[in-house]
Amino acid sequence: MILLRKQIEKRKTLPLKVTVRKGKKTVTIKTVKKAVVKVTATKKVIYKGKKVTKRLTIPAKKNKTGKIVIKLSKPLNKNMKLKVTVSKKNYQTKKQTIKVK
Repeated sequence: MILLRKQIEKRKTLPLKVTVRKGKKTVTIKTVKKAVVKVTATKKVIYKGKKVTKRLTIPAKKNKTGKIVIKLSKPLNKNMKLKVTVSKKNYQTKKQTIKVK
């Protein structure tokens, strides 16, 4: 299905709030439930099971409440960047880049 420009503009934007603090080992993301969330870090610090990776994708089935807490292997350092992308059907994809201060 091809979306026209007017149809794309009518789609709602997704709410996205990312909480990051220096020295903490967690990242909290708040958005709508059943949305696909992708997180990318500048270094390999995100836990994916027992492995540590740079990227993590949370499928819509796992995102039941809209609040996601991501555990990290090391505390967040100053100037570290996290890129969060949230997408859902009938919504505009929202991207946010956060720099730890």
